[in-house]
Amino acid sequence: MRDGIVDFLKQHRDETDIFCFQEADGNMPEICGETLPNYKQINSYKYVSEYDEFPQLTCIHNDINIVSSGVLFEGNMTAGLGLYVKINVTDQKITLLNFHGLSRPGDKLDSPDRLKQFRGVIDFMQRWSKIRIIGGDFNILPDTESIELFEKQNYRNLIREFNIPTTRNRIVWEKFPDNKQLHSNYAFVNKEVTIKSFSVENIEISDHLPMILEIL
Repeated sequence: MRDGIVDFLKQHRDETDIFCFQEADGNMPEICGETLPNYKQINSYKYVSEYDEFPQLTCIHNDINIVSSGVLFEGNMTAGLGLYVKINVTDQKITLLNFHGLSRPGDKLDSPDRLKQFRGVIDFMQRWSKIRIIGGDFNILPDTESIELFEKQNYRNLIREFNIPTTRNRIVWEKFPDNKQLHSNYAFVNKEVTIKSFSVENIEISDHLPMILEIL
């Protein structure tokens, strides 16, 4: 799928400030380095088991002022992995978390570890700037307590709000025909975020569909 990813990056790089990747294994840092030469890279990796590996990559345009960045749950073997970055844009401080949640159990339902993981995400983000964005592959279904945790903290669930029918595609459905799951990726913003647009493009550059968010 390299060609498809490269084409997607070239198509969107002139209008995109930040790209976030989960499961960015293999040569994704090299691909982004070649295709996005005007972007800085923040990356990390964690191995929990053969089913739970967390290669993460966030690419930020050089015009964006990075105040600080780091890794969430780096040494925690019962949680996923997050890359956070605090940026300053037109005198607004924005904190973005690029998150990949635990993939097991494969039913994508609540579990004690998943609930603890998401509570940790919410608690961590409360410490940062007023404008907060959380997005990525959460590995959880929509009608779960895990998702309610964010909504009860007054985060806007953009997948629900914009009536996104699916964030997956036939690549994964053909691989797991007896367990067709429509949602795994989410974008949450708090009330201080003014959204200009949000969409999920139906293109097969991965077994997950890309989410595209533009804020004012």
